[in-house]
Formats: sequence, C-alpha cells, structure tokens
Amino acid sequence: MPDGPRVTDLPAVGEHFALAQRLTDLFPSGDARRDEWRARIDRARERIADRGHRVAVIGEFSSGKTTLINALLGAEVFPVSARPTTSAAVRISYGARPEVRALFKDGSEWRSDSDDVLGALKHLTTGDDLAPQVTAVELRHPARLLRDGLVIVDTPGTNAEDGHSEIARQAVLDADAALIVLSAGRLMPATLADFLTATLDPHLLSRCLYVVTRMDEVDEDADRVRTTAVQRIRSMLDDPDPAVAFCAPGAAVRARRGVPLSDEQARWSARFAALPVWLTTAVGDRRPAAAADTALRLVDGLLAGLDEALAEDRAAAGRQERALDAAGLTDLDAFLREQRRPAGRELRDARAAARVAVDRLCAAALESARDGVRTTLRNCAGTAAMETALRGAVPDLVRRELDGLADRAAAEVRAIFTAKLDAATGIVQTAFAREYARLRRAGVPKIDVPAAARVESDRLVLTGTFGAAVAVTVEDQSRDKKAFGFGAGAGAAIGTLIFPGVGTVVGGLLGLVAGAAFARDLEEVRAEATASAIATAEAVFGEAATKLTEAVDVSAGRADTALADHLGWYRDSYRQTVAAARADQQARRAALRDRADRLAASRTETVAHRARLDQARTRLSGKARR
Repeated sequence: MPDGPRVTDLPAVGEHFALAQRLTDLFPSGDARRDEWRARIDRARERIADRGHRVAVIGEFSSGKTTLINALLGAEVFPVSARPTTSAAVRISYGARPEVRALFKDGSEWRSDSDDVLGALKHLTTGDDLAPQVTAVELRHPARLLRDGLVIVDTPGTNAEDGHSEIARQAVLDADAALIVLSAGRLMPATLADFLTATLDPHLLSRCLYVVTRMDEVDEDADRVRTTAVQRIRSMLDDPDPAVAFCAPGAAVRARRGVPLSDEQARWSARFAALPVWLTTAVGDRRPAAAADTALRLVDGLLAGLDEALAEDRAAAGRQERALDAAGLTDLDAFLREQRRPAGRELRDARAAARVAVDRLCAAALESARDGVRTTLRNCAGTAAMETALRGAVPDLVRRELDGLADRAAAEVRAIFTAKLDAATGIVQTAFAREYARLRRAGVPKIDVPAAARVESDRLVLTGTFGAAVAVTVEDQSRDKKAFGFGAGAGAAIGTLIFPGVGTVVGGLLGLVAGAAFARDLEEVRAEATASAIATAEAVFGEAATKLTEAVDVSAGRADTALADHLGWYRDSYRQTVAAARADQQARRAALRDRADRLAASRTETVAHRARLDQARTRLSGKARR
C-alpha cells in the first residue's frame, strides 16, 4: 500500500476508544448491552489496527460496476449484464486460489469446490432459486491489487431492489472509502444522487471517491465529460473537491481477452493500469479520517445507547413500582381472615368426624368386651372359678379392649386431622400462590411461593393422650377373705375398676355374697355375675368415651394452633417478600441516579475528546481531498 496518513499517528483515536471502553461500565453489570457494545468496540479497534484498506463499491445497475471490478481483479469472475437477485454484498479479499464462500438465511454455509468461480457467483447472486436465500458472499482471489491487503466490498445495485440503502450505508461505515461508479453516458443521475444523500450523511459522503466508466464510448470531448462530471458531483452532493477518476474497464477486459480494439479503446485500455494505483492511494488517504469518524460515531452511538438504556430502565423501574403497588395486598390481615374462614371449616369438619369415629370405636370395643365377659363367665364351672375370673380374666379382658381402643382411636383421629389440616393449609397456600403470581407479573424478581413446613401428624394427635384416656387398672380394695365361703352378711367386693389418671371410681360392686352362692342355683349366680361385670364394663367404656372425646378436642386445638402458625408464617413471608421488593426498587432507583450522574460526567469528558478528534477528522478529510 502507498504510504499516507497513518491511523497510529492519531492519539485522539486511541483515547476515544479508551473512553468508549470506560463508558460501557455505565451499563449495569450483567446487562447484555454492555457485552454488545464492548464487542463493537473490539471489532472497530481490530478494524483500525488492521493494515489492510477496505473500499465499498456503489453504483446503479448497468453503470459498469461489475465490469470495473472484473478489470481491477484482472479476471472475469463476476457475471456481466445479469441483474442480481440477492441483497447480499460480496466481500472480495486476497487468496492464493479463487474460492467462494456463501452464508444462507437458515445458517448453513457453502464453499466452492471447483475453479468455476464465475458459475458459482452467477448462481449465488443471480439465480432465482438460490440467490434470495443468500445473506453473505465472500470471494478469495489472487489478484495483485488485493495482495497488499485491499478489500473490495461489492454492494447490490442501488436501483435493483428496495432495502439496499442500509446495506450500502453499512458497507461504507465499515470501509475506509466508497467508490461511486458512474457511467460516462449518465453522469451522476438524480436517482443515484438522491440515494447517496438519503443514505450517507456528510461525513460518510466525504469518504466517497468517484470513477467514471465507459469513457471509450463517449462521442464528445473527454475533457468536457470530466468537467461536467466534477460539476454535477459538486452541485448534487455538495462536495467542493471530489476525487474523480476516468477509465474504460470494458476496453481493459477486451484487451485481456485479445479482442481487437480501436485506437481510442487501446488508449483507454493502456491508461487503466493507473487506476489501481490511484484507488489504493486515495483509499489510504481517507483511512485516517475514516478511523477518526468511526471512533466519533462509536462514542456518539454509545452515548445515545446509554441514554436510551437509562430511559428504558427508568421507565421499567417506574412500571414495576406501579405494578407492585397494584399487585400487593393492601390489607393483609383482612386477606388472612378471609382465608381462615374456609380453612377453619375444614378443621371443624375434622373435629366432628373424629368424634363420630370415637363413638363408633367405643361402641365396637364395648360390644367386644361384653362378648368377652359372657364367654369368660360362661366357661366357669363353679363359683370359685367365677371368683378367679372376676379377679383376673375379666379385668384383663377389659384392659386389652381399652388398650386396643386407644390405639385405634389415635390412628383414626390422626388420619382425619392430618387430611383436614392438609386441606386447610392447602387453601391458604393456593390463595398465597395467586398473590405471589401477581407479584411475579408485577416484575418482582426471583420470587417463588414459599413452602411452609408440613405439620407432623404425631404433633397433632399424641398417642399418650389417648392412652391416658383409657388407662384402667384393677385394685383389690377391701376384699373379704371369706368371699365365697361365708354368708351374705360377709359379702365382699370382688374388685373395683379405676381410672388412675382420673382418680374417679367408675366401677360397680362385682362381688357375690358367698352365702348366697350355696343357697341359689349356679346359673342364677352366673347371670348376676355376668350382668354385674358388663355393667361395670359399660361404666368404664362410658368414661373412656368421655375422655377420648376430650382427647379429640385437644387434637382439634392443636390443629387450630397449627393452622394459625401456618397463616402467621405466610403472613411474615409475604411481608418480607414485599419489603425486599421495595428495598430492591429503592436500590435500583439509587443505581439509576448514580448512572445518570456518571453519564453526565462522562458527557463533559467526552466534549473535550470529541473536539480534538473532530478537528483531526476535518483536517484529515481536507488533506485526503488535496
């Protein structure tokens, strides 16, 4: 590349990039926009550090743009007179052998595997079936012009299809210069001038070079064409000193083929060799100004992006605050009372069901005890055996029935209260789940419905409580040693069944008058003994039923306490969640204020940087024109 102004001679460019890097810190940590802008800065730095030069080629369809590129490459690699159907630009850079690479809308990639570059490019850029799917085309070529690092970007014709303005603008932004191709027969048509002024701002227009093709086809004096071209560019694009070259690339291509040329065509063909030198020199001259312009645009765009991000984040914070105000419970206590009503009904139902279950179990246990007493006394052969049974077997039988009753009652009551408490707490959890969902929709971050600890069933129904309710023992109180051998006056109590935990005697006298045992029929004595024992058992089971009902009430109280604890836990958790959300919003507001202050300070710093770099850009643009 010819020597010209060097980007490395512009310390203001490096300072501006360093400033841009610092500005990205104004994006919040973890914000994807910070990474996006840093990637853009890195790409711009790499581009400016790259010694290669880049030129974007822009022209209307039939302006001779394709023929010009073929002539510059010294090979006919692009199809001529074929209207392109792709909107993709073609990037042309140096390669040891011709190779084509294409990217498609579906993300797939294709590389040429033959030497038919012309056919591949024709299919990719003009084929109706494939070209519309192409997003990017790259050509590697061993042309001498490209060997020192010049990269040519061929853009679609400006009048070929809608939507090409952004492609052209981006190509010029990425390039050091833009080569505008004009035909000698149409010197700066209004359509092209309108396209350029609408697409490129004044600083991008200052990167433009102009080449007029088909000079071998004009009938008028060449000097007059030169004068007219410069005048039209000046007037239509407001460029006081445009860099314009005049050539006949078609003649150069035909000469390379060995086609006979006219004298005029031969003169223009010989002159074409000077065009690559002019092009590389002019592109190199514009490179420092383009680098300064790139740095300025980068920081300007970054500041605009920071302003936009700050405005968006402020708006988002305001929306979230309003949404939280609308979503939060205004009267949490009233909400809890509202949930307590259906949940409390579940526990009242549990209490009623448990009482019914206890009554049923007591009745069944008593009936089993009756049958046991009858069977035991029926099997006694005499009064002595009956006395022994009444002292041991009958009380043991009643005790076993009571113990079994306690276990069955505890198990069934436990199952009832556990299920109903689960239903009651489920009502509360469902209601709070709806409220937490409203908070999530309001934008409260990282929020999930907290899961309250499940109440263990053994804490609701204590087995010991039910065991104490039916604890019975047999005590020999004031037994007459003459029990079954003396008269009626010496009658003795065979035994008394007592609730030790209650301390209340509920049994009845089961003793038979010993004297009467010899005076009456044995079966009559057996019947009276059976009736007396069953009556005592009924009294015992009646008292047990009372105490078991009291144990049910204790369990109901425990369940009610567990529900109250459950509601209190959700109340406290919800309040903490809302308080944390409010604190997060306040911290976010403080962070936004800090960002705004830092952004304002950065703008002040940017003004001085920008002034120095803008002066350099203006100076370098003028130097490049001279």
